Amino acid sequence: MKKVRKEMEQMEAATANPPMTIGLDLGDRYSHYCLLDASGEVVEEGRMQRTKSALRRHFEGEPSLRVALVCGTHSPWVSLLLESLGHEVIVANARNIPACREPGTIGTIAS
Repeated sequence: MKKVRKEMEQMEAATANPPMTIGLDLGDRYSHYCLLDASGEVVEEGRMQRTKSALRRHFEGEPSLRVALVCGTHSPWVSLLLESLGHEVIVANARNIPACREPGTIGTIAS
């Protein structure tokens, strides 16, 4: 039982809130990203090629990040790749995000 409890504690610690969150907009050729710190302040913005090697170069070796993507053609393989690199990945359906479906709320967070 002690071994199971220790493994559960290690799993919970690994899935604790990462200090940084990155939003990744997956395009056909390039992906744009915005990195936020724990307080929600923008730390970095940029773009990268949407290839396995480019994503691996960008995310490999980084401390654990929470990565948010919108579901689409590329989200299954990208989410698997990022999870294999140790990141927490959230794949969201844009239709279920109020700020993406309500007119006049683009760029704001709906409560």
